[in-house]
This record gives sequence, structure tokens and C-alpha cells, in this order.
Amino acid sequence: MVLPITLVLFVSGLGFYVLNAEPGDKGRRDLRIADMPPRPQFDHGAPRAPRDPPGFQPAAPVLVPPSVDEPVASEPTLPSVPSPRFEMPRFTPGPRNLAPWGDSTGGKQTELIGGSGGAPFERTSSTGQPVVGVRHRLGSWAGRQCVGRLEPIFAGGATSTAPDMIMARDGYALGALKVDADQYVDAVALVFMRLTPAGDLDPSDSYTSDWIGKPTGKPTRTIGGDGAKVIGICGRGAAVLDAIGLVIDPYR
Repeated sequence: MVLPITLVLFVSGLGFYVLNAEPGDKGRRDLRIADMPPRPQFDHGAPRAPRDPPGFQPAAPVLVPPSVDEPVASEPTLPSVPSPRFEMPRFTPGPRNLAPWGDSTGGKQTELIGGSGGAPFERTSSTGQPVVGVRHRLGSWAGRQCVGRLEPIFAGGATSTAPDMIMARDGYALGALKVDADQYVDAVALVFMRLTPAGDLDPSDSYTSDWIGKPTGKPTRTIGGDGAKVIGICGRGAAVLDAIGLVIDPYR
């Protein structure tokens, strides 16, 4: 029963609206739509107008000649300057390179026994201490065995010995070298002398160590031995010793 009553009420209301509606409402709605401005239309394919009109020619610049009475400015003339001459600086050789075993302390070098190859070196005591031993190493060059290195040990330095060291007895120091060498230093023997209270060496009280290296049997030569205090070793060498000498205290 509820549904038919609702349907009757809806139909009655709709009929009432239709009977009371004004006949001009639909026309006014159509008029409002017609009064709206038309939607603009864009033509994207239209060609772009040229920047310059056809036949356009740019005007030529007008050059105004200078007046006869008006002076014409001229460019300034720069004075001629002679170009400086470049001279290379003269090279002055520096002091002799005594690397790699140390620098000289002003001692006097003896003659060198051996060949002329290798780089010069000098190893001395910075305080003038006597040489009381050496640390040595053997080497070889071109299949030939020879002395590779001979490094001095000074008084107050090493307190123990090793297989590669030869040390003097107490109260003795190095005073001379016996050298077997020609192109390289094949063998070296150390001559130790007793130290005197004045700091010199006594050649009458000496002894000779074993050979470092293998002697060739050729005549040997002796460096030093006059009693002067030895404070270093000098020579030439690289991988092996090419030549060997002593550094003597210049004040003794």
C-alpha cells in the first residue's frame, strides 16, 4: 500500500509543475546560449610574414670626407728599441761529489791504487778519530771476484765483531794498507800499528791482518805506514772497488 501512495504523490507533483510552467522559459534559455561570443579559431598552418618586405635593400653608409682645413690625425711613431741579447749563464762546476759514503772533513788523501773507473768517495771521522777496524764485503764484476766495499770503523764506534768486520787489538789502529789491484781491487790486507800517547802511530810495533779477497800473486803495493794517524778511507767504486786509498790527519 505504501508504494502506490508514493507513486500517486510523485505523478501529482509532476503534473502540477507542468501546468504552472511559463511558456517562455525555454526560449530565454536558448537566447542566453545564442548571445555567447563564438569560440576563436586559430590557423597554425598560416605562413609567417617575412621580416623585410620584398625588394628591400639596406642603405649604404655615407662616408663624409674630412675637411681640407681639418688636420688628419696620424698614428704616433714609437721609438725603435734594440732587442736585448740573451746570454746563457756560464756553468761553474760545483765541488766533487763524494757520495755515497760521506763527505770530506779536510783530511789529506793518499794516492789511490787501482783502476780509473767508478765514482769517487771518502769516508772519514767527523771528530778526527783514528780508524780501528773495517767492515768489508766481497763482490764480482764481469765474472771476476774482487773487494766490493771497505768501510772504516772509528775509535769509540763498534764494540763487538762480526764475520764481515776486522777490528784492531786494544791500543792499535790502522796505519797502512797492502793492496793487490790493477783494474779493480782484488785483495786488501790491513796493517795495524800501536797508538802512541801523542796520538801518532808507531810503525815499529805493528801486525798485519788476513787478506780481504783473494790475492792474485802479483806484487802488492803499500799505502801509508809512516806513522801518520789514519782518519778515513777514500777511493773510487760502484758495485765493486775500483781503487782504494787512505785519508791522513793533516795535523799530525
